[in-house]
Amino acid sequence: ADFLPRAVQNVVAAAEQLRTLAGVQRLVLGGWRFGATLAVLAAEAMAARNHGPAALVLMAPVINGRGYLRELRALTAFYEPGQSPDAASSSQLPQPLQAASPADDGMEVLSYRLSAEAVREIGALRLDRRPGCPAPNVLLLDDAPGSMSAVAALKRHYEQAGAQVDVREFFDSRL
Repeated sequence: ADFLPRAVQNVVAAAEQLRTLAGVQRLVLGGWRFGATLAVLAAEAMAARNHGPAALVLMAPVINGRGYLRELRALTAFYEPGQSPDAASSSQLPQPLQAASPADDGMEVLSYRLSAEAVREIGALRLDRRPGCPAPNVLLLDDAPGSMSAVAALKRHYEQAGAQVDVREFFDSRL
């Protein structure tokens, strides 16, 4: 299980390199979709070493990993309908929309291969269930505002942890 830890370590290393090369102490980490999620995880790692970012800018962050994997499967099915795995499943759903089973060998997303390990790690992510907030200031850009907004729930979670949180609407380019 090292897909996410490796990705997070790369972000942390880049942040430390920036601090060293630019001579800055205060950083803002940001990202879009899964990159925003990685920014949160990196901020947690940095905060654990008392070197957290001053703020986070999270554009349409992936809050629920299982939901994100469903989105990726649907996106792949839309753009590459002929790439569906074996249709011999007993499920009523098309194969790309089914949840990955623990025994499978990962998943292909628009010609990019995610290992089974990566699928499991992503699927286990829930930003709204992680302890605290890794930055004192957070800008959340919500691509699905409204009463069912996952970003609104993350805002409440971070505010309960003492962070200053601002939410703005954000309409990204996803279909």
